[in-house]
Amino acid sequence: MVPFLLLCALAIAGGLGWSVWEHRQKTGKSAREIVDGLRGGETASATPVPPVRGPQQPPDPVPGGGTGTVRPPDPPPVVGPANPPVRPPTETDPVLTGIIRAGEDLMAAGEFGQAKRKFLQALSGRLAPADKVRVEKLKGNADLYESLVAQVNPADILPVEGRVIVYLRNSGVIEGVLVKESADGIEVRKRNGILAHFSVVQVDRVEKQSTEAVLAELDAEYQKRLKSVSEKPRGVDYYELAVFCIQNQLNARVPDLLAKAVSLDRALLEGVAESKAKVLYNLMVFYQGKGNADAAELKKRELIAKYPQSKYAKMASGSGLTARNDPPVKPPPVKPPPGETPVKPPPDEPPPVNPPPDPGTETPPANNGPQPKFANPKVTSLVEEGNKWYDVGMVHLETSFDDKAKDPDGENMKALDAFRKSCDAYMAASDLDPENTWIQTRLNQAQQNRVMCFLAAKTRR
Repeated sequence: MVPFLLLCALAIAGGLGWSVWEHRQKTGKSAREIVDGLRGGETASATPVPPVRGPQQPPDPVPGGGTGTVRPPDPPPVVGPANPPVRPPTETDPVLTGIIRAGEDLMAAGEFGQAKRKFLQALSGRLAPADKVRVEKLKGNADLYESLVAQVNPADILPVEGRVIVYLRNSGVIEGVLVKESADGIEVRKRNGILAHFSVVQVDRVEKQSTEAVLAELDAEYQKRLKSVSEKPRGVDYYELAVFCIQNQLNARVPDLLAKAVSLDRALLEGVAESKAKVLYNLMVFYQGKGNADAAELKKRELIAKYPQSKYAKMASGSGLTARNDPPVKPPPVKPPPGETPVKPPPDEPPPVNPPPDPGTETPPANNGPQPKFANPKVTSLVEEGNKWYDVGMVHLETSFDDKAKDPDGENMKALDAFRKSCDAYMAASDLDPENTWIQTRLNQAQQNRVMCFLAAKTRR
């Protein structure tokens, strides 16, 4: 009986073990977990367990190599746009408004450099769209006014205090500022910055002028010139009047005159600085060709300092000065073989070659092609008159740039008078034929040459 019961117990235990083993293969649980689950009833079976593949099945591949269980991708995080659009402010900050007003006050006082810095400071902040456009325009005007004032030679600025008129025994009359007066003679600084000394033998008498008398005389001259330029307004005339005020320290009237000149001929006045920059650049290239590196370097620095925004300043900044101060050693002439014609050697100092102009940036020729035929004979007569004085002005202008000229200042003044007459003739022709582009181009070139001569003049009439 006992052996039979033992056999039955072994059979029951074997069946339970086999069932546990099969269930373990299906669920992946241990025997203890299975038994605890049977004891816990529904509590243990309520927790879902992911199925585990049998050892006979290979596991799913893992991205990037290797094997293992693949995790489902995480949901993308909910974020806003990477660069949200910045909306311009509807109103300008009161602090920036105060800076803009300070810049406008400096403009009215003739302090264009300081005004430009104020406008740049305002543009660095957040401005309303309308205010930003207005400040950018103010900054451009301040930059242009500053460059136009810089064209005036400081030596031509004569103080209103201490002016004298010196009458010489040879009937000469000298006007200037008294520098020194002694028993031996007198020293006077003239308009062109030259310090003139006259001995007591040369001087007949000296007439000292009071500041009030000088200001009254300058005001009368100013009103006379203003009435003349107002009859037929042109930007170049208003600019010349502004230069007259700068030379005589009538600075309060300069901003309004420059504003009027720029409003009439902005493109012409913007080209003045570019034209003078081109002259300095050509001089730099000329000295390079001569082998004078010191003079070339001085012209380069002057060009970059006076006209930093010019294209010629940018061209000069990228050019390396390789010229030498000492003249290059000439190689010995090569003797040709007998029976061959000798080749003429090149000249010792070939003329300098100007650099090729930038494509698309060089101004067109003055005449822009051959002169057309005009239907109105009056226009033809005026154009021929303008051409005659234009050619005369070019002759004197070229002579004034010659180092061997006896009186370059006098040649420059002759060129200035000729270009004035040329401008008057072209302007009258343009009034009769306003749609003719040939006349307009010729007039613009004559006006540019006129301004160039006026700024280069050492004396004023």
